[in-house]
Amino acid sequence: TLIAIVTPSVSHRDLAVTMASSDADRAAAPSSPSPSQLLASADKALAFLRSATQPPVWPPAKSDIAYVFKLPAAYESMGCVEEGRAVFAELLRPHLPDGGVHSDNPAYRFAYPHYPWMWASYAAAKLGLTEDAALCDRLLSPWQAGDGSGLVRNPNGVECDLFSTALQVWNHLVNFGRVLDARRAGTALVRAVNRWSNEYGENANVLPLRWDAASLQWL
Repeated sequence: TLIAIVTPSVSHRDLAVTMASSDADRAAAPSSPSPSQLLASADKALAFLRSATQPPVWPPAKSDIAYVFKLPAAYESMGCVEEGRAVFAELLRPHLPDGGVHSDNPAYRFAYPHYPWMWASYAAAKLGLTEDAALCDRLLSPWQAGDGSGLVRNPNGVECDLFSTALQVWNHLVNFGRVLDARRAGTALVRAVNRWSNEYGENANVLPLRWDAASLQWL
């Protein structure tokens, strides 16, 4: 999870140069794309983002946070700060109070309505939108248990979740630099994985995401 969401912190041109700058790497992988090819692909991706968020294809029939919550970070990662701020203000900010609870995506509507806030918080911090970043941070705060574990939405009980805990690690460390809070959430992750391993030993070939906060029973 953390690897998957760390990519936007690198600009598309820096990423292109980094991926293809080593002669040794090119020798080991002769089919690797050249820096110019990577730059061209990144520019095509940016052009697609721009066209996909303008008329006639935009706005969609139904406004949904699932369509927009990663867009500002994408623009920022490509060095388009002003466009990122405009997209945040126009497309994402109206959705912030409710998060994903009204999304047609079942993952955001049910278990993870707080997930878009992590992306919004990241983008806002990178774009210098300090008030938006602080708002998202406040909205994320109730989704963490006292031991650092991340929570999921469940009207019938209190459930902790590996993905939601990783989300808290990211928000604390990357978005706000709170090392101690990130360590507390990271420790909760390690503790859960170790507990599963100790309980199931060699049979622990599948790691579940969730456990009951009170009984620690895996769900």
